[in-house]
Amino acid sequence: MKKSYLFILASTLLILAGIYIYQQRPARVHDEDFYSRLCPSVQSAEEILVWTGKAQTKNALHIKKNDKGWWVYLSGNSTTYPAPAKVQKVRRLLFQISNLQGEKRASGKDILETFHLKDSEALHLLFKRNGKELAHLLAGKRGPRWDSCFVRRNQDDTVYLVSRNLLGLFDIWNLIPKRNPEAAPWVDLTVISQGPEEIEGISYSRGSLEWSLVQNSEALSKKADKEGKTTGKISGNSGTDWILTFDGNVSHKKDADAQKLLSVLFPLEAEKIVPVAKAGKIGLGPGDQYGRLTVHLKGRGMKLLHVGRWDQKQSCGWIRDERGIIFRVRGKILRVLNHPDSVWKSKKQVLNPGSRTSGANK
Repeated sequence: MKKSYLFILASTLLILAGIYIYQQRPARVHDEDFYSRLCPSVQSAEEILVWTGKAQTKNALHIKKNDKGWWVYLSGNSTTYPAPAKVQKVRRLLFQISNLQGEKRASGKDILETFHLKDSEALHLLFKRNGKELAHLLAGKRGPRWDSCFVRRNQDDTVYLVSRNLLGLFDIWNLIPKRNPEAAPWVDLTVISQGPEEIEGISYSRGSLEWSLVQNSEALSKKADKEGKTTGKISGNSGTDWILTFDGNVSHKKDADAQKLLSVLFPLEAEKIVPVAKAGKIGLGPGDQYGRLTVHLKGRGMKLLHVGRWDQKQSCGWIRDERGIIFRVRGKILRVLNHPDSVWKSKKQVLNPGSRTSGANK
């Protein structure tokens, strides 16, 4: 038999085999009565309210956008106050809701209780723009798979199964929504996100205490010139001297020593957000002598922070950023700011914290 015939026969068999395999695939359902997009896009939303039916809406998780970004409202002592929200977390929520599709499972008011979807028991998700409703969904009990749950539209008794655990998006890990979502997981506690390698200088002052730690630009320039001539490349600042001005003395610090101090401070993460109303009690009120921490970032300008009281008993302190947000931070941060030399000394050599800057500790 000629080779051309064999080739044609082999090709025909391959085509027939492909058709057979294709026909054996399970048919996909595209019936719009079963698969539906549950709401219009909410990515333009400016306000998000989430609550359980049994809880009052005034205690809802409340996230709102203004010209300064996204904010989540915290409750404390019968008042509410804004805290910066995790922007990526909010955007991810809006994207997921905008693309939420459901498989129709049942319909009728009499079956809503079966799926924990009655108004009085479901988790409500309300999205607004300019005060007007964009979408209002209700999430009931978790579905047959971990990453699924039963959902319906507000004022609609059709139940859908979605491939997204909406309860989990709000850190509710029960089979059914039993409480309002907590605001804490949505709060951005980052004061300064940059690490020590992105810092080129810091300075701190409080009363008579003043100190600074900056890269030695002259040494860095000479190092760059030397390496540029010999290798054509600059290896960074791994051997760069830093200049420490502290207690009236000027000294040089190796990069490893400088990084030891900077790594205690940066990136600077807080423990919680404090209402502005408490500023006077933590050394950040009008007339208080608070510290000033200036951080110079490589290629990103500088940031100015106001440093309040250092509570050594509770091992914490307070810092206010340029937006006026007050953060509670670890006491170690305040210790290093008031005694930068402590990072290079043993515990026995560390100064008595109240010996130099007692005003900072009251």
